[in-house]
Amino acid sequence: MVNIYKLQQLDSTRNFMGKVKSKVWLFFNKTKDGGICKNCNQTKTCKGGNTSNLVAHLRFMHPGNYNELNKMQKSLDNSDSTDEMMQEESNQTTETLTSTSIVCPVLQPAQKSMSSDVINKPRVQSTLRVIRPLDKQTEEKYKNAIATWVCMDMQPYRSVEKPGFKQLMNTLCPNFKIPSRKYFSDHKIPKMYEEIRLIIQTKLSSVQFIALTTDCWTSNNGHPFIGLTTHTISNEWKLETLCLACTSLNVDHTAQNLQRCIKEILYEWKIDSEKITAITTDCGANIIKAVSLMNFNHVACFGHALNTGVTRAFNIEPVKICITNATRIRSIFHYSNKMKRSLLEAQNQLKLPTLVAPSSSETRWWSVMPCLYFVKTQYLALLQIFTIPKHYSLLPTRNQMKLINRLLKVIEPLKLLGESMASEKNITISDLWPIYQKLNLMYKPLNQRNDVDCNNLNDNEYSVPLFPNTVDNDYTEIFTQPSKQDDSGEEDDEEETSETNSLSQALKHVEQLVVSEILETLSKRYASNEQTMKLLKKASFLDPRHRNKYLGDQNQIGVIHDEIKLEMEQISNNIPANDQSLKKNNHYKGIAAFLDDLTSLLMENEVSTMESEAESINKEILGYLQMPVVNLSTNSTDWWKKFGAEFPKLEILAKKYLCIPGTSVPCERLFSTGGNICTDNRASLAPGHAEQLIFLSKNSQLISFKQIKYKYNFYL
Repeated sequence: MVNIYKLQQLDSTRNFMGKVKSKVWLFFNKTKDGGICKNCNQTKTCKGGNTSNLVAHLRFMHPGNYNELNKMQKSLDNSDSTDEMMQEESNQTTETLTSTSIVCPVLQPAQKSMSSDVINKPRVQSTLRVIRPLDKQTEEKYKNAIATWVCMDMQPYRSVEKPGFKQLMNTLCPNFKIPSRKYFSDHKIPKMYEEIRLIIQTKLSSVQFIALTTDCWTSNNGHPFIGLTTHTISNEWKLETLCLACTSLNVDHTAQNLQRCIKEILYEWKIDSEKITAITTDCGANIIKAVSLMNFNHVACFGHALNTGVTRAFNIEPVKICITNATRIRSIFHYSNKMKRSLLEAQNQLKLPTLVAPSSSETRWWSVMPCLYFVKTQYLALLQIFTIPKHYSLLPTRNQMKLINRLLKVIEPLKLLGESMASEKNITISDLWPIYQKLNLMYKPLNQRNDVDCNNLNDNEYSVPLFPNTVDNDYTEIFTQPSKQDDSGEEDDEEETSETNSLSQALKHVEQLVVSEILETLSKRYASNEQTMKLLKKASFLDPRHRNKYLGDQNQIGVIHDEIKLEMEQISNNIPANDQSLKKNNHYKGIAAFLDDLTSLLMENEVSTMESEAESINKEILGYLQMPVVNLSTNSTDWWKKFGAEFPKLEILAKKYLCIPGTSVPCERLFSTGGNICTDNRASLAPGHAEQLIFLSKNSQLISFKQIKYKYNFYL
């Protein structure tokens, strides 16, 4: 049991000798060459400050004191900071004992817990304050973790020098010294860039087919970039999207310059041009020509094509007037809290849905639809709160309301298509041709004239009115002239007057113009080019959900089948003989794995009954077509993963075509990441650093919190 008087004696000994590191002096009096035992008065030497003789004396001569010494050594730390805290605690204990008039040489059992707290508390605090140097591996682990945080969360380099981050790291790991921003920008991030680059290069070298998307972008500080992404299907039938580059483009965006830049990127990555299945881009004339110069298959981005068609439809004069007024109404509520409150009160009073005026963008056609829907559903509330003429004049007339209803019915289905086709996790190229066919059939009732067909429209054809009795000026006036609006804002379809007939004719005219603008644009991008149309049809055929459904009549189906057979023959010629047998199932084990290829070996020995190559191809296609019908909600990659071994040549073609994305949205998402990195606050970020950060952020799925590859020495 620890004696309080001995603690006080240690205090006095400290005051006399300075800081004493060993607790054995509680039981000895200090002399010049050693110490005198307080129990037996024997003198023990301890030259050079070594107290081993003193401890040995207690061990053999005074076991009780020796046990007490061991307890004290377990409860007290040997550091200088612990000695200081121990002195403070002993002083506080002495004062407490004095104030309570407790005079006892040894603590009573009831007071033991207090003594233990006094001794143990400093040890916990002092342990946290001990700063020990980190080993190199742990230090490198922390540096990689910070670099990963900078890349994945798109943090500025200066974040590592901000006070808040320093305080956080000092709290979590006080013995880790945070490197400077220059260390990360000039050393750690470039090293990580090269490591991830090598991983991607290894992955791409093992795939047989690669599809690309590309686009151009200008950052906030006016610096131009060109982006390039790859899309592949792995052996496990997983769609994989990777960022190849987002590099500077300090030249004119001509077709020749774009071609040269893309070729240089492919050369740096050691990607053979024969692997490139197709490139998906926007509808810019320069990039389309650049792809043509490289002799690659080109697929127009469905999102851009649809946006172009809908934007042209929105520029039709009556439609443009309705949209302009709807966006102006939206602006009134965005800039006036008073109008927001008035709208909410009117909605509650009229028991209307409490909708908020939505935002819109000129470059995103789908953002206009909520504005039109807002005007349609909140018309009565708007009529009540718009009391001044400049606001009231923005409300749609009865004829305009009819046009808005027609417009919403025509455009609403297209919004879902744009959202679905932007997916990177599902196959999209095989849906392009079925979507094109569906839109033609869906809008066919609106095309009343035989000479208006989405496949034979010209740009100047719309100068002729679709209805001879109604010229453009007449139908425009029908939607712009004031009309008497009833309080309900609803249509009155039962009124059979000449005015109603003219309105109905004008509505059909505008509706058909809207549909024709959309279908003409899609036809120009997907049906007018025979090479593109064949590519889309082959992709649709190789999708088990579609197969022959949307290829056309028997002659058109035969053309696509011939194209497929020709490519299957080329595959057979390129594959070694020992690889043409049925593929082994890697999931088999034991005897099943050994006997897996027995059937193919027997077939090779039966030369007399062996089928010709053409018969084998026909049989494979026939077997593929005779497979059970697949639901449209089925994932095509799952189907091929399950049944691909039965159709080895078709499976290779499926990987070739189904990896093509139907939109260039993956490349646009690359620029969204770039916009989060090259912000206004980071306008001085060097293009080289921006390229590395964008690359690492988009390929962050390759950065793991575990060791990626031992040979890279990359620990996270």
